Amino acid sequence: MALGSILDGPPPEQLKVLVEQAMPVLLNALGTDPHVSVRDTTAWTLGRMCVLASKAHGVEKHLPALMTALVKALTDAPTVARNAAWALHNIAEAYEYECGNDFGTLSAYAEVTIRELVAASCREDSDMNNLRASAYEALNTLLQSLPLDGLRFVQELVPLLLERLEQSVGQVSASRATMSEEEKNDAAELQGLLCGSLQTCTQRLQRERIAALADRMMQAYLGVMSLGTRAVASGGVNGNEEQRQQQEAQQEREKQGGEE
Repeated sequence: MALGSILDGPPPEQLKVLVEQAMPVLLNALGTDPHVSVRDTTAWTLGRMCVLASKAHGVEKHLPALMTALVKALTDAPTVARNAAWALHNIAEAYEYECGNDFGTLSAYAEVTIRELVAASCREDSDMNNLRASAYEALNTLLQSLPLDGLRFVQELVPLLLERLEQSVGQVSASRATMSEEEKNDAAELQGLLCGSLQTCTQRLQRERIAALADRMMQAYLGVMSLGTRAVASGGVNGNEEQRQQQEAQQEREKQGGEE
């Protein structure tokens, strides 16, 4: 925890050395420590490294091992998985400049990372510790940052996201009168996240690759609007960005509370 808190102090040259030395220890702790609190703090520290060390390229040396460990951690306890998703978000954001390249750093990790982020968003306990929102936010950033050779995975993802949105709209429409406020809010959050991911996919794929599903997507969006839920307001990139900022602020507060 102390390491993650002081990472923004050293200059880039020293930070690179520090990250390269600490990374093997942290990766081992994330994968093997028996205590959830230790794995949680380790995932958070790795996320901090991915934010602050990316400019100094301090994580590149260990990127294959780092990606493997973080993807595996998406199946860990919700608090650990949430921070793992946040770290993956930060890695994807660091390589967004490669999104116009035919091939890039994220190419080798695209398929498995997308698959596991989607799986994390569907966990039965994904409503705990903001895991679901974190997984979708990481997914969106990854989709935005993928090089052109990863667009096939984006295209394959659209039918799955669309089906989930249609199912959610259908379920709420059929049972809205008997749903509790908590259930309605949970469904609205899910619909907003799905709309945001579909928007990101649409932006990356453009008209030619999305045309075949355009009518279904429009019907699903109209279905969300007809429900009058807050998903209409919270869906999309702006809503997800607000959620991400709130999440990061909450993470900082939790870590500060732990120090006390």
